Amino acid sequence: MLNGPNDWELWEKEFKKQLNTLDLEDEVLKGAKLLEKPKVDLPEPPVLPPLRELLCTVADSQATVDMAATLTDEASAADRRFERDYKTYQMQNAAYNNAVRAYDRNYDRFVQQKNALNKLVRWMDATICKDYRFDCCSVEDTIAEQYKKLKLRVEEGVAKLEDELNDYFEAICDPRVTVRNWSKWIDVFETTLSRMEARDMQSGAGIQDSRIL
Repeated sequence: MLNGPNDWELWEKEFKKQLNTLDLEDEVLKGAKLLEKPKVDLPEPPVLPPLRELLCTVADSQATVDMAATLTDEASAADRRFERDYKTYQMQNAAYNNAVRAYDRNYDRFVQQKNALNKLVRWMDATICKDYRFDCCSVEDTIAEQYKKLKLRVEEGVAKLEDELNDYFEAICDPRVTVRNWSKWIDVFETTLSRMEARDMQSGAGIQDSRIL
């Protein structure tokens, strides 16, 4: 739970683990754009060309030989037109199907990312204290913006905490102050020094020697 500066390191580690699990590292940490809902901009589906109708029965007893030949030529021309139109239909249908599949893929990716963001938001709501959420987690901001604000807020708190810790360390090591209970003083000294070392703080090392010697 992120309640203050002391919790940041552990919380940030878990936060980045969530980003990795939800595949949101690039969007939150590296500035990649979030996916937008794809627009429905599909072409009209092609229409299958109609089969030619039989013009008449060539074997009709009233038809002459010339008429039969004419009808056969017309039928052949109709067949060629149908074949040409059908090839065009096949190409248009393939293009249409490709467009539909591309839209479906993009929409699925958009929904997947949206669900991942919702999961991350719920996790952040559950692990960030009320004050931090109020100050740093506006619903109008992206997760990346919220993370930057949280980090800045914590860094300000860390600087203040380290200043206070350093002042406290200097105070307990002040040689002008009389120590009444050395056993208690040593416990406080070691605890304070451990906290400073945990934060990689180097200040106070010289003071340590002057007080103990």
